[in-house]
Order: sequence, then C-alpha cells, then structure tokens
Amino acid sequence: MMVQSFKIVDFNEVKDMIPEDSWMKKQIKQYGHEIAKESILYHRGDLRLEKLNFDDFLYTKQGRNFLLIVVEGHVTIDGYIYNTLVHYDDWFGAVGLIVLGDLHAGNIVIGGQEILVTGNLTVRDLFYGDYSGSLHVNGRATASVFFANWGYSVTLLGEQSFDLHVKDIDELVGEKAIADMDELLGFHSENFYFVRSKVEERLESGKPILNRHWKDNLRDRNKSIPFAFLNAELCIENIDRLMKPNLLPRDPYSGEHYKYEIWQRDLFIRVVATIQGVGLKVKYKAIYIEKVGEYAVMIEAFPKKWMPRSWGPLRISSKLMNRGNTNWYSFDSTTPEHFNSLLQTGWKSLLNAVSQYEYASRMIHRHEIEELLCLPVVQPYDDYLDTERNGFWIGSLYCSFRQKGVDENGHPYNEILKLARQYTDDHGEQKMECYIYYMNPQLDGSDTVEIKYIPDQYREEHVIVSYTDQDRLILAWRLFEAAKMKLRLCNEGLLNGKTPYAAEDFAIKYWEEQGYIEKG
Repeated sequence: MMVQSFKIVDFNEVKDMIPEDSWMKKQIKQYGHEIAKESILYHRGDLRLEKLNFDDFLYTKQGRNFLLIVVEGHVTIDGYIYNTLVHYDDWFGAVGLIVLGDLHAGNIVIGGQEILVTGNLTVRDLFYGDYSGSLHVNGRATASVFFANWGYSVTLLGEQSFDLHVKDIDELVGEKAIADMDELLGFHSENFYFVRSKVEERLESGKPILNRHWKDNLRDRNKSIPFAFLNAELCIENIDRLMKPNLLPRDPYSGEHYKYEIWQRDLFIRVVATIQGVGLKVKYKAIYIEKVGEYAVMIEAFPKKWMPRSWGPLRISSKLMNRGNTNWYSFDSTTPEHFNSLLQTGWKSLLNAVSQYEYASRMIHRHEIEELLCLPVVQPYDDYLDTERNGFWIGSLYCSFRQKGVDENGHPYNEILKLARQYTDDHGEQKMECYIYYMNPQLDGSDTVEIKYIPDQYREEHVIVSYTDQDRLILAWRLFEAAKMKLRLCNEGLLNGKTPYAAEDFAIKYWEEQGYIEKG
C-alpha cells in the first residue's frame, strides 16, 4: 500500500469528522495538544484498494509515522487488511482506521488500534481482532468467521451475521476452520496462537486462510438434528423405538426396571421399561411427563393378557402435584386442557431429545476418551476427587480426568474427561463453566459418551446437552477437539523431554521416575 493514495493532513483538519463515539475522540480531550502534531492520512470519496497493510504507514522511508487513516466514503479492500503485532516506539501504537461509510474486505487480521465504521462491515472470510485494539461498527456486521481475542474490544450496534462467531482460539481450532493449521498456528505455553508472519505470507500470496470445506461441515452440524422417528405420532411403534436397548442404561435402577431422564427447564420426562429375561423382553412401558411441581401425565403400555407379543391400547392418565396427592385420573373428554397441552409438548420434546441423543452419540466416541486418558502426560493425574491431583491447566482450558476403576464399595466406574474454562456472564461476573464427557454403558452392550454442561462449577445446576441445546452440544464438541489437539501436542513435548508448562511437582516427579524427562 502506497502513502500516495492518501492526502497527508494535520490532525486538526479532520478532528471534526471523527464520530463522537470514537475512542480517538476521547483521546482528543486528554491528549489534544500532542495529537494535534500527528500526521493523518485522509481520502475523500469512495476508495478501492488491493490491500491495506497498516505496517506500511509506520516508519516509512521518508521517516514519517501516521496516527490514523480517515476515509470519507465507502472502502473496498479486495485482498486483506493487516498489521503485525510488534511493540511500536510511538506512544499511540498501531495505525487506526476510521471509515465514514461502509467497509468491505476479503480478510481482516489486525490488533492494537481502533477500527471504526459508521456504515456496514462486510468481511468475506476471516475477521480476527487481537491485542488491545477495538472494533466499532454502527451498521450491520457480516463475516464468515468472526473472532476477537481477549483484550480486544468489540462494539457492534447493528445486525450481526456470522457463519461462525467464536470467543477464543480453542473454539476456532476445534472447528478446524483454519487452513493448514500446522503452518499458521503456533503452540506456546499450551496455548494456540496465530504465527503472524505466516499469516501475512499467506494473505500476500492470495491463498485462503479458511479451510476449504469447513463451511460445509459447519452447515451440516448446524442443520436441524435428524429426526429419528418415522413420524411424531403418539403410538406404540414410537414408544417401542424409545425403549430400544441402545437408549436404556445397562444397569437397572430397581429390579427389572430401567429408565432414562430428561430435564428441559421446568419440564421433566422419565422413560421407564420393565424388562424380563435374557432376551430383553419388555413387559411394561411407561413415559412420565411433569411440569415440575405443578402437574403430570403418564403414558403406559401393557402387553395383552393372552397375546404377550401384542400390546393393548395406550393408557394415559393425569395427576395434580398437590402435596400428598397420589391419585391418577384417566384422560377423557373432561380432562382439563393444560394436561393435554403438557402431553403434546412433552411427547414432542421427548422425540426431539432422543433424536439429538443419537446424533450426539456419533460425535465423540469412547475410544477417543480412552486414548487421551492413556497419554503419559495424563497418567499422574489419577485422583478425580482431589482438586490438586485431578488435572491441570492446558492454556485456557482446565482438563481433569478420571480413569476407569472400582470404588471403595466394589462398584465399577467409568472414565471421565472434564473441561473447564473461565467466562464473564451477562452481569459481568467471572465464572467457571464445565463440560463433562462421561461413559454411559447401554443395555445393548455399547458405550455412549454423554455430555453434561455446568454453567457455574459452584452450583448444582446442569444440562445434559446430549439431549437438549444443540448449540451448546456443538460448542462442547469444538472444545473437546481443541483439548484433544492440545493434550496430544503437550504429550508430544513430554516425550521429547519437555516439561508441560503448568505441571505440578508430583506430576514432574512421576515423569522423572518414568524416564520421560530428566531429573532436575
């Protein structure tokens, strides 16, 4: 990018054009005298450029540095907008950009400055804001991938349209959206980061930053969950489908009774099957649906007395959840409408939840969890109930582990992988959210990885996202993929004699004893 494309003016000539909500406007009040001496690049009218590299305007051959670029019109950048992240000697940092109109670009990879757009922002592929910079858009913001790292401020006042909007680089890595990640991403202190020099080379060469097929894969995941039933009718065929052995747990909760449960806010659903004999013959089927604490309905199916392979008509009953009330009443023409509404809502929710459960069971497999728990880097962390020994920080993710074993009462338990990370809630409070991936043995002999989400580790509230909340399920998958890559890279470093960044003394001692690292 050549300076000749712009007019060089003093800051005072453009200060009245700068919007009131601009960060730069605030600096005028505090540093007005110093800013007045700065040189500004100004263009009036629409502007179209092949690329805009802010580095071209720092330490130019003429010895001039520019504080800000101001364009009074629409800007189209066919290629990319970019700057490297270095510690500039000038006290204001990287060159800023104010567009009094719309801004269109192929890719934007920037950081350390203010970008303000009074119109719409459209980015064909990747917007990546890094370091202590800011983006302010008054109009609509559109991008294939939108990612602002920690410390980067974003204000979007209009509509937002992003194929993928991620909050940290782990989600981006887990989605596998970046092309040639081995080239463009580095791994330091157990954190992924963009290798800026490689990113610039790729942008300059015209090669894509995003993976060629990532959007198709994302679109497939974001589609409605495939419906697992032939229809949505309340019928014995669909009830049979709900009782399949791949949905029921391996162990009964009582005698011959097996169940699974689903919570969706104030809706509680329990599916019960009574199974007799080695052939898994079901002799009773029931579905209990409750509006928590208020009222409930029950759907029951019994085999015909003289035709055990056939089922009689469904029996549907209702019940008020008054204290001490144990009476169930058969559905008939006098049944209040709210019971029927609960029946329809609960039945539909159950079919959708089971459809999502079967979809989720194909996303993460048991062997993936087992392989991670077998890594030497994980082996010292062998006490899931001890917060000092159950896991370690690997960048921004805390990974904790439970190996397969037997408790003090002789009861077997399965493997668990738990991922936790900090976030700021809508009220500005810092919290730790958790994603727990655990084995759920099924009656048919298979093992399903169920996923539990805990919004706050200090509260009991949780959601089984295998059944509900598709967006959270996809995020859980992304974080698992990122953790898998991080753990493998960390393990690779250990096998090459490198001690993990956040390792505790007991783990270091274990690795020394095993010969993975030299004794200190």
